[in-house]
Amino acid sequence: ACFPVNKIERLPDALRHAFRVATSGKMGPVMIDIPRDLLPGAEIDLEALPPESYRSGQTRNRGDQNLIDKAASVLLTAQNPVIVAGGGVQWSNAADEVVRMADMIGAAITTSYGRADAVPNDHPLYLGHLGRLGSEEAIESARQADVILAIGTRLGQSTAFYDNRYIPADAKIIQIEIDPEELGRNYPVAVGIEGDAKAVMEGLIAQVQQAEPRPNQKWVDDIGDLAARRKRRLDAEATDNSMPMKPQRVYGELRRVMPRDAIIALDAGLAPNFGQDRLSYYEPRSLMTSLDLGGLGFSFPAALGAKFAAPDRPVVNFNGDGGFLFNAQEFATAVRYGLKVITVVMNNNCWGSEKAYQRYAFDERYVGADTNNPRYDKFAELFGGTGFYVERPEDIGNAFLEALNTDGPSIIEIPTDPDEMPRPARLSDVQAPK
Repeated sequence: ACFPVNKIERLPDALRHAFRVATSGKMGPVMIDIPRDLLPGAEIDLEALPPESYRSGQTRNRGDQNLIDKAASVLLTAQNPVIVAGGGVQWSNAADEVVRMADMIGAAITTSYGRADAVPNDHPLYLGHLGRLGSEEAIESARQADVILAIGTRLGQSTAFYDNRYIPADAKIIQIEIDPEELGRNYPVAVGIEGDAKAVMEGLIAQVQQAEPRPNQKWVDDIGDLAARRKRRLDAEATDNSMPMKPQRVYGELRRVMPRDAIIALDAGLAPNFGQDRLSYYEPRSLMTSLDLGGLGFSFPAALGAKFAAPDRPVVNFNGDGGFLFNAQEFATAVRYGLKVITVVMNNNCWGSEKAYQRYAFDERYVGADTNNPRYDKFAELFGGTGFYVERPEDIGNAFLEALNTDGPSIIEIPTDPDEMPRPARLSDVQAPK
């Protein structure tokens, strides 16, 4: 939301309204636009009101009971249930409810794009995230689903692509969303419940529990097989000795040494996007991405903000070489404030996502796809930080542990394979009809 202020005396009301909008309902950012000519010499009589006098906060809408009863009936008939946990799970702290429901009905747990931290990743029913560079095993489970419980997610473009490549056309969808405009917006629903994810799930769990559900053991076994297959895939990537290094190998090495409570910022672009499926997230609000916006350069400033907000948690930022240069000057801010943020720059000397489209859609006719880069470890040192340059996969873990024990910001530069470019998820959208 955006609110312009055309009279300086309206600023206190605008600020209160901004906080009210930002902290209630479908929470999100608010901008207040103040023309600069209003500020010089301005004086404001401000009455400092307590927040509860003008902010409604989260009212925990528990949803319509008739719809909850209907949703419970649909879940109790499911043979291959799949849960898709989205941002609403994080906002309402509903991870425990998601896990309880999954255990009760024997459902696979997946997450929407950019929300891999919505549930603890070490749960045995967790298979990874859907969407761009999503978990193969999570995608396979969704394709087999007869009932999908979509909790706090729009099932938007970056998660499901508005088609049926992941979401079966005949699957019954139960959607829980705090914003009524999102219910059934992208996919037809069997049941749509407006409400807070945690509050609705509490009611839904109570209804399902009364019926003493019996999970489909074959489906539970299939989920276990998919989880084991995912582990084997990630373990195999972590031992790939091909050179130049692939981003998958980098994440495999870092997964071994990453602190459980780390906050991870993943930039847009190819190399950072591998990290959603290849790092593990155990606590809510441990992953920051630019979601559907795909804004290059987002992650480094976001990581600095995270360190200010959570100074006792490790903060690790992941960039490609092109994305880091969007906001590289903020390294000076990190040095100035002594922010202990580790930045991993995977340098493939190209715009990986764009080059992938040019490879697969335009017969490798590359235009403006390659980049020129400084040495980013030296860049860090020139600003007064610490730099590491790692060319061998076996050295990645030690460099990371050293960075963890270094005061102030650091950059770990890792050269990666410029030819590691998976086919873009929306390749057909830019190809000419044949």
